[in-house]
Amino acid sequence: MDGDVLSKFKVAQIRPRTSPGDLAESYTPSASPAASALGIDQMEQSIYAEPLPRLGEDYRAHAKPLSRHRLGVDPKMLHFVDRLGWSEGYAFSDLRRVSWKPGGKPGDGPVLVLRFVEAVVTDIVVEGRNLEAVHTLVSEASIPWLWEQPEGIFMTKDSDVVITRISSFLIDRDSGKRKT
Repeated sequence: MDGDVLSKFKVAQIRPRTSPGDLAESYTPSASPAASALGIDQMEQSIYAEPLPRLGEDYRAHAKPLSRHRLGVDPKMLHFVDRLGWSEGYAFSDLRRVSWKPGGKPGDGPVLVLRFVEAVVTDIVVEGRNLEAVHTLVSEASIPWLWEQPEGIFMTKDSDVVITRISSFLIDRDSGKRKT
């Protein structure tokens, strides 16, 4: 009797109706203004990281998270864009630590410290508010850039992620302290 019941079920009946491949094919990314300006069409954008932000664009603290499934590789660099639009990139492969530290002044919130170890040791200190998502995205190597809030741009929502300062410090290998 049990054999008769089981024989009525077919593998196709218990498989999911939508495979991950079907979901990936049906994904249509939204157009990025920066990518459109560079002539990258909407479907092509799904396989590229966003270009670095430029002054005059709407402010966002970080890039949209990348889908490794669509990219096929991890991002190579994490770029830090300052309030004047200049950027400096560090290899994700050199990122050794992501940590929360207390702010420098009383009343300051915690800051995010990223330690890169290459020929020299560098700490990048990211200050701002609502940086929890930034911490996670950097830890997972899922975003290609972070952007310091430009002068004259004010975020009105308390829930907005805002990076108010990005600072870099060379670290002495022997003492582990910042070089002056």
